[in-house]
Amino acid sequence: VAEAACPAGTWNADGTGDCANPAAGKCASANGSTCSAVVGAVTEASCPLGTYHDGNSSTTTCSDAGVGYCSSLTGLAGACITTGGGANSDGKGATHRAQCGAGTYSDTATAVVCSNPGLGSCASTDGTACLLSGTGGTQVAPCPNGKYSSNNSVTAVQDCIDIPAGNEGTNNAGIYVVTGAENKGLCAIGKYNTDGNLACANPAAGKCSSTDGNNCLTGATGGTREAACPTGTYHDGATASDSCTNPAAGKCASTGSNTCLGAGTGG
Repeated sequence: VAEAACPAGTWNADGTGDCANPAAGKCASANGSTCSAVVGAVTEASCPLGTYHDGNSSTTTCSDAGVGYCSSLTGLAGACITTGGGANSDGKGATHRAQCGAGTYSDTATAVVCSNPGLGSCASTDGTACLLSGTGGTQVAPCPNGKYSSNNSVTAVQDCIDIPAGNEGTNNAGIYVVTGAENKGLCAIGKYNTDGNLACANPAAGKCSSTDGNNCLTGATGGTREAACPTGTYHDGATASDSCTNPAAGKCASTGSNTCLGAGTGG
């Protein structure tokens, strides 16, 4: 009877009994610190950061968790290894991989923790749509038109927040942006937005910015709708308007037909 070296991916510390597969969270090793593909391994080592091994087979190297996943001790979505504390809080020795939890993502194959999206973005798998309650985010997507996120990677972002009427989406400098809004900003004096989509707009000809649809929003921001210019005043629609203009001497409010409106509104 002769002796033989343990096959690669298995180990035996003292020659007693059969060569064994590494335990869960371990790989065959020659030095107890790193995984090794050598035959005759004499010990195990903890799986490196972002990798895992379930203990059901021989292994010379632990498996990468994969994009959209993190290494884990349980395999439950969002239960990344570094969130469990204890002996594995260094991120080594994972026994499973877990999908990134809702609102988080990983764009690397060897993550020990999934990331929260930054300003103006949400977790995604296609870079376009927010995942909402879905798990396994692989990247971020910019907040769509009409939504914003002021989250600075502090918390998970499943969906961006609706921009309310009277506001538009902005970047942190307060400049309007169609997508990827990091904040919401009140419509400037004389402008309005009915639903938070797109940019705040100038009122049409014969109109002024308003919040009740009846009165001009004189000197105030946050217009949510238009109102007809009061009797005897006008607005040409070319500019912002929070209060319609009185005609000059010798003029009257009109709709452009060279006819005075008289008691009518909306000049």
